Amino acid sequence: MKNNLTITLMLLFFVVGCATTPTRVQSGKITAQTFSFVQPGPSANLRGVEQRKPIHAAIQSAIRENLEAKGLTYQPRGGDITVAYLMIVGNNVSTKSVADYFGYGREYADLQDKAHQKIAVDGRNPNYFEVGTLLIDLIDSGDQSLQYRNYAYRELFKDLPEETRKENLQSAVEEILAKLRLAK
Repeated sequence: MKNNLTITLMLLFFVVGCATTPTRVQSGKITAQTFSFVQPGPSANLRGVEQRKPIHAAIQSAIRENLEAKGLTYQPRGGDITVAYLMIVGNNVSTKSVADYFGYGREYADLQDKAHQKIAVDGRNPNYFEVGTLLIDLIDSGDQSLQYRNYAYRELFKDLPEETRKENLQSAVEEILAKLRLAK
């Protein structure tokens, strides 16, 4: 009897713990003048890092363009807010995340599970597909509190022209940051 209660409590804490990772956060108007990106750790020995560099450059360019249009100034390090982002790629069967610029000690596995549930499990598409999700966090650099989180996803297509890829990425970033409010 005692074991059943312990197992039930452990399951309850697990389910509640997983359910607490929000997919969207809006803490009100953000007071900031500058921003910088999460600084990734040493990744020289990680497989696939070299292939991801152009993707990271494109994502950061789209985010930078959007935030600068909103009046924030980019700094290589030490901005008032830190921009973190997570890429999640999935298909009918599996989902993986790329957390190079998401930071350490953050709950990306739960976010990956939520994306897989929404795209692959809840989505009833019987055809093969690939979907990319981009999630962006804005973190107060002073107290490390999450100020803003939003995401967008797009179907991924092979052999798209580079200009079309850039437009798709820019529209996803615009969608993600559309509700961002900055204090003047």
